[in-house]
Amino acid sequence: MSLVWHWTVKEWRAQRLLLGGYAAMILATLATVLTIVHLRGSLSSTGGNGAGFVLLFLGITAVGSVLAASATVGSEVVGRDDALWRRLPHGLRAGFAGKLVLQVLLLPALMLVGALAGEIWLVAIGRAAVAPEAVWRELLTFGEPFGYSLLALPWVFAVSFWLPKARLALAAALLLITALGMATIGILKTSPGIERGLQLPPWLWPWLCSSGLVVAAVSCLCGRRGGYHRRSALLGGFATILVMLPPAGWLGFNVYQYWYPDLSRVNLDAIGATADGRFAMVHAVSNHAWPSVLVRVDLRSGEHVPLPFRNAFVDGFDSPLADAQDAVRAGLLTIRGGKSAWLLSIDDLQTHALPTNNGPAPSLPAAVADRWQQASRTASSLRQPDGRAAWFEQSTLCLENPDGSVERVQIPGGPAWPVGHGIVVCPGNEFSGFDLGMRQWTEGRVNQHSRCVASRWFTRAVERQGNAVIPVWREHQVGQTLPRELPQLRNAECLGLAGNAGLWFVRGDAELLLYEPATDTVTTIALPTDRHPDRSCMVADDFTTTSELTTDHRGRQLLHLHWLGKTSTRIVAIDHRTRTCAVVLDADLLTRVLHCEPDGGLVADEDHRFLVRYDAAGVRSQIWPRAR
Repeated sequence: MSLVWHWTVKEWRAQRLLLGGYAAMILATLATVLTIVHLRGSLSSTGGNGAGFVLLFLGITAVGSVLAASATVGSEVVGRDDALWRRLPHGLRAGFAGKLVLQVLLLPALMLVGALAGEIWLVAIGRAAVAPEAVWRELLTFGEPFGYSLLALPWVFAVSFWLPKARLALAAALLLITALGMATIGILKTSPGIERGLQLPPWLWPWLCSSGLVVAAVSCLCGRRGGYHRRSALLGGFATILVMLPPAGWLGFNVYQYWYPDLSRVNLDAIGATADGRFAMVHAVSNHAWPSVLVRVDLRSGEHVPLPFRNAFVDGFDSPLADAQDAVRAGLLTIRGGKSAWLLSIDDLQTHALPTNNGPAPSLPAAVADRWQQASRTASSLRQPDGRAAWFEQSTLCLENPDGSVERVQIPGGPAWPVGHGIVVCPGNEFSGFDLGMRQWTEGRVNQHSRCVASRWFTRAVERQGNAVIPVWREHQVGQTLPRELPQLRNAECLGLAGNAGLWFVRGDAELLLYEPATDTVTTIALPTDRHPDRSCMVADDFTTTSELTTDHRGRQLLHLHWLGKTSTRIVAIDHRTRTCAVVLDADLLTRVLHCEPDGGLVADEDHRFLVRYDAAGVRSQIWPRAR
């Protein structure tokens, strides 16, 4: 131990002039700069800023001086370089320990000198001295860069053994750290967005700090024993590779999980199911901060096929109204990522390039083009009042005539959405409605909440009563100047079309209304909300506002009931013909029906974790991920 102390004292004698001169220059420079700023009147008189100035001395002066010490203690001033040191008996271990002890003692000493200099400077410019707790608060504010400086210190110390002139160790260590950082960034670039989901393990920073000391020990004790700087650099470089294997393995494991997640342990967001109930398309998410994986699930066997699309957007056909669920039902899906777009055939997983605005338009095979055109027509959720088809081809609305011909109407650009037997578009700040039955435009009396049923427009407005907002509905008919108030629908929200000539409304927690415009009658149907009588019920309709509603094998439309503070779901079927409501399923988790089977069974997305099937008797079976 005494030999180590002698080496420590020797290191101090060898480096004290250089360290003292460096610290004096840094202190003088900072004091001059801060004094100029102070004289220009740019400094606040609050004590917090004074603590910040002290922190500048603590961080820059102390840490900078310690880094300089690490860069210089790797060489000797006695003899030819470090030849004498290497030839002394037991000199390597004692000399290495002395260098290490010197730096351990220098760190708090230089921080104390920096703090004292900061306090002296504050008093010199007429400020009050800063309390230690204020310095500590500021230190926590700038703790991250300060910690990085301390993290780099062992590596500067290690690299100092690799060079004939250890004064270059600081620059060489920064080069090494930059190289490792660039390699890490290069790996992260292969997986866009992966950094948002990385959770740094608690062992990483202590490992990186202590591994620098391990590399320094190998470079000194093994490299200098019978060798010179080249041997230290060789063995130190090999040791660096070894100590970087655990962090590299952790990062590589996360990259592997990014591209090949464990699909048996994921959260999922179901897009939809094909019309025949054979396949479902889901977004599988192993980490909510990472892009999801597009997966096709066979609803019969439970087999899944992950598709090579990450960071891509899935949508419907080239139509303002067809969404991804419609496209999946038709068996085709459009995938867009960056400057590319593909058409995916769900049954055989064949992909075909689609035209984009940024490149040449690829030509689809004739059979694929015909299938895409037919699918975009059948997948459309638009229906005319008499049941004939209506669909979009880009921005052109196509309407089927009774004789089979097609009438085309150009729709202005901008947002558009279906509203029953019509559509509403908003090319600017004004809403316009197009009646599919009358095939004419309606302007000035529609908004985003309007509905069109059998050439009658119903518009939702609001009335304020104190802090409450009350929905009110008005009817617009062709030839009428003023709208007609509908008091029977006051404080009700529209769910969608009921059959082909009515509208479903919900009011309160348990009141379902069937409104028939032809007779101007309202039928009230009580919803079965007795499952959690102490909780408020919320109707989560699985409707669009078009004729294409979710129906079961008997033609009944489905509603999803949720309770505030509960995760359970009750699925009920409502029938506009019989004016009845029946419970179809009680599920213990949040459940959304994806497909209704002909035998009365349901395929559902359960709690965003499972694809499940309920048979006609309500017996549950898990489709995917498979139960272990």
